[in-house]
Order: sequence, then C-alpha cells, then structure tokens
Amino acid sequence: MFKTTRMIRLFVVTVLLVAVVPAGVSADNEAFTVGLVLPNLNSPFFEGMVAGAQEAADQNEVDLVVSVADDDLEAELANVEALVEQPVDAIIFRPIDPELSVPAYEAAHAAGVPVILVGSLVLDAEAEDLPITITGNDLEGGRMAAEAMCQDLKETGVVLELVGAPDAVTADRNVGFEEYMAESCTGVTVVPFETADMDVDALKEALIETFRSEKPQGVFGYDGVVTQAAVEASIISRTRGLILIGYDVTEDTLASVKGFQLKALITPSPWLLVAAALKHRWLC
Repeated sequence: MFKTTRMIRLFVVTVLLVAVVPAGVSADNEAFTVGLVLPNLNSPFFEGMVAGAQEAADQNEVDLVVSVADDDLEAELANVEALVEQPVDAIIFRPIDPELSVPAYEAAHAAGVPVILVGSLVLDAEAEDLPITITGNDLEGGRMAAEAMCQDLKETGVVLELVGAPDAVTADRNVGFEEYMAESCTGVTVVPFETADMDVDALKEALIETFRSEKPQGVFGYDGVVTQAAVEASIISRTRGLILIGYDVTEDTLASVKGFQLKALITPSPWLLVAAALKHRWLC
C-alpha cells in the first residue's frame, strides 16, 4: 500500500543568465515592459509561470504582458509580433514546439528584442547571439527520482524504467535516473521499457500486460504522458503496492499525487523558473 504522505519534489538548477539592462528602468527612464509568451494555461505548470512572473514583476517595477497561444503556432507567432509592435523591452518565451516555434523566436530576435528562453528551441549552436536560457537540470531531476525510488524499495526489487527517444529533450532524465541507480542503488534491477514508438493507448496496453506478467515493484516515468499512462495501467491491471515516480506536473499527474497513485512527482518549479528570468534579467 502507498504511504499516506505525499511528495512533490521541486528543483530549479542550471541557470544561465546574462544581464543586458539595469533594474526596472529602460534607457529613457521609463518602466520596463516584459512579454511572457506561453503555449497555454491548461496546466498547473503554466499557471505557476504566470503567478511567478507577476510576483517578480511587481517586486521589480516591471510591467508584465501575458500572451497565450492555446497551442496554436500561428497564434504564437502573432503574439510575439504583437509584443514587438507594442513594443516590449524583452520577451520571456516558453515555446510550443522546439522546432516549429523557431519562427516566433526569430521574429523577436530580428526586431532586436531580447529573448529569455524558458524551454527548448532547436537553434544553431554556433550562432553568436543565442538567447538567454533558464531551465531545470534534468540530469539532477532524474537522480532525484532514482533516490526517491531507492529509498522506498529499500534497495531491493525490480524497477521498470520507461525510456523515450535518445535524442528527445527528456533524455537526460533517464540518464540521471540510470546513473544514480547504478551508483547508489545496486541492489535494484532496472529494466528499460522503450516507449518512443508507442501512442498512449498502445503504451497503456503494453504496461497492463507487463504489470500482470512481470510484476515490477517500481516504475519511473520520464514525462507527464508516460507517467499518467503507467498510473492508469496500474489501476486497470489492479497492480497493488507499485511505487510510481513520475516527472512533470500536469492536471492528471497532480491529481494522481493527490489520489496517492503517484509516490513522487519531479518537476522544475514554474514559479521560480520564470521569476528567475525576471529578477536576474533586470537585477544582475
């Protein structure tokens, strides 16, 4: 049975920052205006980004303009163009897609508007003027998940590690998990379970069969989708006592924490990530 304690572990590390302007005022001594461009407001993560940004903006006398694209790439580009036209002094950008959102970034960059990236974009790594990037450390997050798993398993048993594509933005989460388990939890057998070519329904069916036949003691899910698929598969298969450690806060995974189906949920703090973008960007 799951313990009655709930854990939501938060981390914010690997912050790369460059100060370009002084605190709170622009070159003409007017208050700074910053645009926050988000994919949607359909998850606690993005809601937290808005709340963190607004608090930091209020503390630093920065005017904040929030633009939400509702997961529409054309709307995302239009939102950026509107902020450039307004104008704003800088944009904090959480892309919809690492590749397809590049034109939105380039629209701001071409207009000379500084961009702070909170997320991933596929850009030329050799370019001289890459955007400032603030992100959580997925290697450390994966290690945190492994530490939580190892503590609950008492260093014995079998763990099913859901594994994504090796070139995915989530790959470091698996690497961190595997490193910790190999170094510090040697009594636990980690069994990789490839998910890259599966849709959600196929993944759930495969997990149901695996839970019934192999009966692992723990499961690590590297993102919100595979984590929730594992939760639902465990319920359908009536697998009891399974220690599920997930990654990324969504409406579903947060509900699973509250319902005690997830033992721990690793996620960067959206509040602190975007607050760091505002505070450090203006105050360094």
